[in-house]
Amino acid sequence: MRARRDADVIERLRRLEGQVRGIERMVRDDRYCVDILIQLAAVQGALHSLGYKGATKVRVGKLIELEMEGENTNNMEAAVQEMCQKLLSNPVIEDFEVKILTP
Repeated sequence: MRARRDADVIERLRRLEGQVRGIERMVRDDRYCVDILIQLAAVQGALHSLGYKGATKVRVGKLIELEMEGENTNNMEAAVQEMCQKLLSNPVIEDFEVKILTP
């Protein structure tokens, strides 16, 4: 049962990674905003399907900004670190840094 669940999660992560890379290409190719927004909504939906329900806004480019709902910044930072490691960055060619900004 666990192996099937893990395989399902890995498949979702691969699909989501492809979506993020597609958005990066669209931004680089100066595609229409509507097309990019559709892909961003797909990424946000995929994050939610992986259990990251607090991800409320996703923007992809050289800089990824992510707004989270909740009050515990320690838990938020840990969740964002995990999102970056699993999906939002490519550790082979990219580094990432997480900054928590409070209003």
